[in-house]
Amino acid sequence: MYIDFTNKQYCLILHILAVMKSFYNNDFHSICKEVGKAYGVDEDSIMKACATLTAVNATAPIKKAYDNISNVLAAIANNAEELNGDDTYKYRVDLDAPCWNAVADALDVYSRILMGQFGIIYETLDISGDDKHHLQAYHDARWSGVGVIEARDLLIPQLKKMRVGWNGNFGISNSELAYNSKLSYEVLKAIRFATEKRDGSVLKVTDEPLPRVEGEWQITAL
Repeated sequence: MYIDFTNKQYCLILHILAVMKSFYNNDFHSICKEVGKAYGVDEDSIMKACATLTAVNATAPIKKAYDNISNVLAAIANNAEELNGDDTYKYRVDLDAPCWNAVADALDVYSRILMGQFGIIYETLDISGDDKHHLQAYHDARWSGVGVIEARDLLIPQLKKMRVGWNGNFGISNSELAYNSKLSYEVLKAIRFATEKRDGSVLKVTDEPLPRVEGEWQITAL
């Protein structure tokens, strides 16, 4: 199943997959840098946030997701086709449904983290241990932001100023939301439409055209 992308969308997908590959390996450096840079945070704050997340010690690598992203990156390298003569879409990528689902899942987690939904970190990664201490740390981090909201405050100070609390975050159409979060949202919605043929509309939040999916039916913008 192929999907056509603009140059910006294609480059963003490759970039996000590299970031998320590191994330799935329980390494927070790349995702912290991504969030901090998106919101104009200095390097010291990014490093402090990364150390804070690591110190929670409630997560572990999720090998299946890591392997899936590795396989997807190899598949894209082998199957991406540059479209000559098309002024809008520059790359056609042909993957099977499981690979596309892995891409959409990675884009979804990435987009949500940039929105400030740091609880998704603990929904996605494995738990670091099954003893009482690690289970409690995981529970407190996921549901209450214990030891985590401090990292989010460092990376997204705008949310701290808004005093939204642990469960608050930017909405997808918020003007302060990082652009890459918005674009990844649009791309993942198109991918899920292509693989599932449902939810055929998406709230348009960037100026990029929506990806063009294989077949007659296309996702539409609201």
